[in-house]
Amino acid sequence: MGLSITGQKKDTLRDALVKEMKIKAVTPTMITSTKNISLVNLSRMFGGSRTFSLEVLDAVTEVLELPAGHFYPYYIKECWAKEGNRLRKKTEEYVVRCLKLGLMDLVKQTMNELTSIPGNLQTVFSIGETLFGIGRQEEALPFFEKVIEKEANKLSADLAVSYYRRFLIVRDRDMVTAYEAAIKLTDYISNLKGLMRSEAYHKILAVFYTVEHWAAVEKYSKELEEYVIETDQSAYGGALYYQAVAARAQYKYEKSLRLIEKYETGISEMFTLWAEGNRMVVQILAGDSQKVFDLIGFIKRNNNRYRYLDTVLQALVENNMLDEIDQFFVDFEEQINKLFTIKDPVTVKHAINFTYHKALFLLKREMKKDSVIVAIDALQLAVEYKIPVDIIRCIKLIMREAKSLSDIQIAICIQALDEFENTIPGDTICIV
Repeated sequence: MGLSITGQKKDTLRDALVKEMKIKAVTPTMITSTKNISLVNLSRMFGGSRTFSLEVLDAVTEVLELPAGHFYPYYIKECWAKEGNRLRKKTEEYVVRCLKLGLMDLVKQTMNELTSIPGNLQTVFSIGETLFGIGRQEEALPFFEKVIEKEANKLSADLAVSYYRRFLIVRDRDMVTAYEAAIKLTDYISNLKGLMRSEAYHKILAVFYTVEHWAAVEKYSKELEEYVIETDQSAYGGALYYQAVAARAQYKYEKSLRLIEKYETGISEMFTLWAEGNRMVVQILAGDSQKVFDLIGFIKRNNNRYRYLDTVLQALVENNMLDEIDQFFVDFEEQINKLFTIKDPVTVKHAINFTYHKALFLLKREMKKDSVIVAIDALQLAVEYKIPVDIIRCIKLIMREAKSLSDIQIAICIQALDEFENTIPGDTICIV
């Protein structure tokens, strides 16, 4: 008999198994004849010279006609090799199996036991990695958060990876959560190694881009450039791409064009294509309105370049080319629909900008009620992803027609402002 936390006597796994076998009149020989299990090994497990494997325990449970996991509350002690030292692989298998069976109390109990004794934090991390690797990210999150909470060594590789995994798990919830996780990751990103580090830079840059935190885009794209300049040409091109975007967003058009030129050749056809399109975007934003027609031709030749659609619409609206917009909607109906089916934050950012300028177009056409409806569509998308700069931008547009708003539309705007109170605005409000 073992002792529980309260000091009460508690059955061991073997006690519970023997008791149930007596009730059901099942012998070890009957178990081995039904299942492909060695009688010698089973005897050793019952005798205590070997620990039970989950495979054998599940087989015995099935022979006893009991629900899967029936004996799991007793199993946790089988994960100990000796006091204070866990059998990591056995513990991982146990936690994963408990999760699959929905035995969350046992998962929490295992976590508590692991973290109550020094030296087991690496096992906690390893379980998180196992769960993450099999696609159970949400279940893995508490294990990574426990490493973040308990790890005292700030240079620990496990700690850095835990911050990265946490970021990957929460980033798609909304941009406030993603931004906060990205900021925390930046303190540890230099402790990541190899491809994981360059991937982490790219992913946090996408978040900073979406919330228009241009100082962060510039800072961390330069760090990425320094890290990969001699080892990974594709990541190097990505670093230059983000630097060019940050320069463009801060109206540093000549600098942006120089950076585009650096990634235009010698990396890949993809970067050459990006350079062609992005150069036209810079030229348009710098005031060359006729370049919009070159960009339209570029999209027609490369119909998967739907992220440029908002720039085209923005330029046409700002230059009052309203008749051209009517034709634009017809010519690019398929690509426009595609833009709104992609849910990564960067593409959503373009979709919001597209919808915002569609509302501006309708306003210029004196279609005020339709303009408000479309602007609210953009606002609700910005609220869904919690993108502060877009929330404010859309509300400003909607309030131009404040006198004509319905009670429902006013309520939507108030709800959006309430959402904004809990968000972190970027360092500028600049359409890109």
